This record gives sequence, structure tokens and C-alpha cells, in this order.
Amino acid sequence: MDIINLSEAEPAWNWLHELTTAPEPLRWRHATTLEVGVPAWVPKPQSWRRMVAANRAATLLAPPSSLLVSHGPRMTMYGSLALAARFRARRHLAYAFNFTTLAMAPSTRRVMHSAFSRVDRFVVFSTMERRLYADFFDLDIASLRHAALERATTRRRPGPRPFVAGRLPLRHRQPGARRRQRFARAIVERLWDDAALNQRLAEQAQSFARLKCSEPSAVDYLEAYLKRAQTA
Repeated sequence: MDIINLSEAEPAWNWLHELTTAPEPLRWRHATTLEVGVPAWVPKPQSWRRMVAANRAATLLAPPSSLLVSHGPRMTMYGSLALAARFRARRHLAYAFNFTTLAMAPSTRRVMHSAFSRVDRFVVFSTMERRLYADFFDLDIASLRHAALERATTRRRPGPRPFVAGRLPLRHRQPGARRRQRFARAIVERLWDDAALNQRLAEQAQSFARLKCSEPSAVDYLEAYLKRAQTA
């Protein structure tokens, strides 16, 4: 299986290369914006770099069993559009799907919705982001997965299952579930209206991810994803 990483990281970086095991051999490749040269006179050079890197990744995704792993929302958008332009239906995993702000033009939001609707799985770092991005981009919330940010070092005491708005079956909901759901929706609406609060929350989420998103937890997630893909 070929795994193509699409990112804005150093060319030598290849995410979880040599750390992940799978039912079949894995061949890792990396398409990055840092390998793309753009003339100084070109407007929005970073957008051009992303587009060229995404097209290179789409070219590398020749075998039907290939998997595209895009890192970040922008690279996810360009990667999905590049695959659509080549009529290549390949599995696409969007990792570290985290926005620092959702302030954008309506046209940009429509393009992102079109691109993200073709992605198989998104990995976000909080349950709040699952609902936020699903509502904002009109995505199936089941496609957004909350990845654990660190491997547990101590055994947790058994307790009640946490509530996730709109997800638990009715028979599992505790008294007051509707009140908590309304409260969660109010938080989301305030985030959309309050740009400063949105920015502060995003900065805190990024800081927490840098401290807590350990490499072992990412390995665990990818290995589980690959196993599911083999049995699908």
C-alpha cells in the first residue's frame, strides 16, 4: 500500500514512517509545498505551492489501494480538489484538521464544502470541533473522528459515558440531555459570532495539541485505521 503525505513540512519528514505496522507492506512518500518553487511575481505564492504539491500527490496516488494523508485544512482542500480533477477516487484521511479561524468568504466556504465532502475521514482534537466543523461545512459528523491526544499512562476509574450532542441513542441519554444539547448549540453559535473568542480557543487548542499530541497516539490511530481499511 502506498501512503502519500501531503503537507507543508520539511521534505525529509514523512510523518509515521517506520513506526506503523499494517497487514501489508507500506510505501511512504511525501509531497510538500517546500519542494515547490514559485516566481516572486506570482500572486498568492503559497496557494500556488499548495496546488502544485497537491497535484504531485495525486500523481503519486496511482495504485487503487493508495491512501492520501493530508495535514491541515488547506492541504486537505487542495488534495481533494486535485483528486477530483483527475477522477481518482482514492481514500483520503485528513489529519490535524484544525482551523485557527472560520472567518471566510461565502465562496471559500462553498469550495471547502465541495472538497471536504469527498474526504473519507477527518481527525480533530476535540469533540467540540466535530460538531463545529460538521455544522459549518455541512459534513456527516460520523466522518469526523476525535483522536486521543495522548496515550493514557494510568487506568481511569469507570464512570458514565460522556455526552456528545446529537450522537448518543435515546436509551443512553441521561436526564437533562436536551438542556446540554441546547447549551452546546449556544456555544457553537457564540463561536461563530465572536471572532476574538474563536481565535483564543483555536490558539489554546493548538497549544494543547503541541504539548499532548504524542507520536504513539498517532501511530495507534493510523494502525487502527489501516486495519479497518483492510477489512472494509
